[in-house]
Amino acid sequence: MGSNHGKLDPKDVDDLMRMTEFNGKELNNIYHEFRKDNGNGYIDRTAFVQKFSNIFTSSSGSEFADHAFRLFDVNQDGLLNFREFVIGLSLSYKAPLEDKLFWIFKLYDVNKSGDITMDELDKIMDSLYRFTSKARAELSTSREIFMKLDVNKDGRITWSEFRQGILKNKELMKLLEF
Repeated sequence: MGSNHGKLDPKDVDDLMRMTEFNGKELNNIYHEFRKDNGNGYIDRTAFVQKFSNIFTSSSGSEFADHAFRLFDVNQDGLLNFREFVIGLSLSYKAPLEDKLFWIFKLYDVNKSGDITMDELDKIMDSLYRFTSKARAELSTSREIFMKLDVNKDGRITWSEFRQGILKNKELMKLLEF
């Protein structure tokens, strides 16, 4: 990722604008912030989790941040370069609904098997409740949600079941917003 005195190379800006929902000014601002504390051009898992927790002022957000890092780190090298970081931000906060749903599905698919088990759903929901400080009692339980989404009752939620179930149920859609 080329830079010229703290700014992204115009070619990189054009590429990232096509790949994300950010405009050029936003990309340069994000790049400046990313490089400010990461002079080497990478951020590791520990630094990401710490920044994430600081941004959202929640020490209990570290487990959720760890799951987010897993998705941002596309090449699974334990480091985020700027491209991985900005694409992850875009997918998690600015993407069209369909793209965001798929990103969320991958977040819940902890073992990368292509489907979500009850254990995976419970694990992510626990970390999400701690991250958002929502009381679990005031929201649907993992089991209730799992049963609504697992249409064929095979103990696994496929992408198709997840997508259709979320899009048809406003309560579930609200639970996924973070």
